[in-house]
Amino acid sequence: MTTYAQSDDLTAYLLDSGVSPPADSLAVDRLISRCEIDVDSLLIGFGVPNDSTGLKYDPSTDLIAFQAAALSRAVCAQAEYVLTQGPGFFVEGQYDSWQGPDFGAKGQLPYFGPRVALELAGTGLARTPGLSSIQTSSLATSARNGLTHIRAN
Repeated sequence: MTTYAQSDDLTAYLLDSGVSPPADSLAVDRLISRCEIDVDSLLIGFGVPNDSTGLKYDPSTDLIAFQAAALSRAVCAQAEYVLTQGPGFFVEGQYDSWQGPDFGAKGQLPYFGPRVALELAGTGLARTPGLSSIQTSSLATSARNGLTHIRAN
């Protein structure tokens, strides 16, 4: 059972992206469930995770509409990334080396898709590394003004 996003959300998100969801509906649900766990790990949590889902939020009771929609898009963005990279990409760490003193990573692609942070920007649900406060503020204003889908170019 999926919580943050549904199969129809993923199908709509992938429309015109050149990426196709799995043909098997059970595979789609497994993909979404896995990506929900991935995205949930980025969220600023409160209290104890939901007993039935293990996730930090119940979108129907804990979030306002634009937050729930952004969370759904973030899960779909991660699913798009997983489908693009292939499942083997996520088995091992994706960095060649770490460097200090700020502990930056060098090497391969990150575990989370680049659009995940963009979709969550301005929601107050997660820290969005890589976005300046001006960009985050601009994305938040767009979200509050009814922009329903933020995509990176």
